[in-house]
Amino acid sequence: MTDRMKEINERRRTIKVIEATGEGVNRIHAELYFSRGGISYSTYKHEERGFYLSVRPELFTEQGNFTSTQTTAFSGLKICIAQASRFNKKTFSNLVPDEELIQSLVDSIVKKSNLVLTQLPEAA
Repeated sequence: MTDRMKEINERRRTIKVIEATGEGVNRIHAELYFSRGGISYSTYKHEERGFYLSVRPELFTEQGNFTSTQTTAFSGLKICIAQASRFNKKTFSNLVPDEELIQSLVDSIVKKSNLVLTQLPEAA
């Protein structure tokens, strides 16, 4: 793994994985990550630099020693929960997203993607 890949992986943290069923989906993945911001080339909108909460449906498969994660473009949602001028490890490790915000994004994904939760989200 290159140094750049290690740096990118250090700036992502899984918050919650919820089992769900739907067409081509078996779970909902919530994660926290740092984004440098700027212009999004998919939406042509300016995005703030900071820490984001992302929730997306995905198909996770595991066969022997191999794992695979498939997602569909634009099927997830994200929101900036804290603006930051630069990445800070301590800030990132101490950052805890609001449970109600996570739940509202999960509910939106369930409705948008026509999913059924097979595992109820844990209460805070």
